Amino acid sequence: MTHKKKKILLTGATPFSDNRGLSAIFRGNIKILKTYFPNAKITVDPLYFSLFSTYEATIHSKKDSEDIYIIERARHNKYIYFIKVIVRNFLLVLWNIFKYLGIDITRVLYIDKTLKTYLQSDIILLTNSGDCFTDRYSNSLIVNLGGFSQYFLLSLLNKPHIFLPQTIGPFNNPLIRFIAKFILDRTETIMVREKKTAKYLETMGIDKRKIFLVPDISFILVPVS
Repeated sequence: MTHKKKKILLTGATPFSDNRGLSAIFRGNIKILKTYFPNAKITVDPLYFSLFSTYEATIHSKKDSEDIYIIERARHNKYIYFIKVIVRNFLLVLWNIFKYLGIDITRVLYIDKTLKTYLQSDIILLTNSGDCFTDRYSNSLIVNLGGFSQYFLLSLLNKPHIFLPQTIGPFNNPLIRFIAKFILDRTETIMVREKKTAKYLETMGIDKRKIFLVPDISFILVPVS
């Protein structure tokens, strides 16, 4: 009897980012996933990272394991990227409407490589680059709305998703804070790296039973010197 391979999607990290901390996050998570789910097919969506970083990651993955795949994505203008995310959200709204009517248009959505990957995944793991689930890096409401719109994909897909160890917040804009709470309330498990983050989430009204204090995942790596 053969068992279907679990398909795990890891988002927001790449092994060859200019930020070495992100590389460590990637490698730490991959090490854990390969240890506890050795037969799983792991796909990585690096999100914003450059074509160079993603290309190098692809080379690394081929050397490292045939069961790790990188969604290659060039570094587009951020506004173009956000427009693509909004279009994907719109397509998933249509997908849900047709699904409710008993019409399956999944194959049509497979034309988009990213949507196909998300649709075929069994579970989605979010690293959010370690500390990017926040609005503190931009004062532009439009930019922040565009960035957070990618998380609506998860709600529209109705896929189980987990926040891996990271810093979350703060959320300075009331609207972004509301959206963040909406997303976090629908997340199965939230792992945070600091007590401060855990307390912050509790003040937001997030169910503390789903919040777990976990060390930074990069500590699992063996030092090279």
